[in-house]
Amino acid sequence: IARSLSSLGVLGLYTKEWDQSRCYLEEALTYWREAQHAWGIAYTFLYLGAIELVQGHHREAVRLLVHYPAMVTFHSDTATKAVRRFGDWLTQHHSSVRLVSHGNRKYRLEFAAPETIPSSGDE
Repeated sequence: IARSLSSLGVLGLYTKEWDQSRCYLEEALTYWREAQHAWGIAYTFLYLGAIELVQGHHREAVRLLVHYPAMVTFHSDTATKAVRRFGDWLTQHHSSVRLVSHGNRKYRLEFAAPETIPSSGDE
């Protein structure tokens, strides 16, 4: 069920049905957490973050999602601010994915260890 809901949520990114996509992904997240499936949880958070970013037109942060796990270099202060907002969003939503800065406007995404992923009861 979680995999099907995740797929429907991801399709919403392409069709720009943001609200419906978010609903599918949030429901999938519930199933992934019940199953304690670390990668399902992590990828669902990535897609939820992508929806937030696409709606806010933060293209720079979306590049991090597209190029994961590679490092991405940004060339303006505006871009790095957008990337930091994405990192803040991940933290606020207790994501198992975190933003890692390598200095000089270089960032990448990193997955937390499975045992550190919060369950639905931790929120």
